[in-house]
Amino acid sequence: MEIKDFENLKKKIESIKDKRSRAEGSLEQVKSQLFEKFKVKTIEEAEELSKKLSKEIESDKIKLNKYLKELDDITEWDKI
Repeated sequence: MEIKDFENLKKKIESIKDKRSRAEGSLEQVKSQLFEKFKVKTIEEAEELSKKLSKEIESDKIKLNKYLKELDDITEWDKI
């Protein structure tokens, strides 16, 4: 290998280190936001919360559709 090859390799290594550092900073920022908004400390806790909230949303959608049907059944919309 020539000196130029080593210099190119050094530049690539520095670039990778920089990208890794930015990725780690972004990850810490996301973790901080998750804690501030949802009081979860880990990605695993966030995933569990996401599953729980998704189930609650599905349940609420079912309830909403039930109530809308009941409202439709007791209201004569064609006469309004």
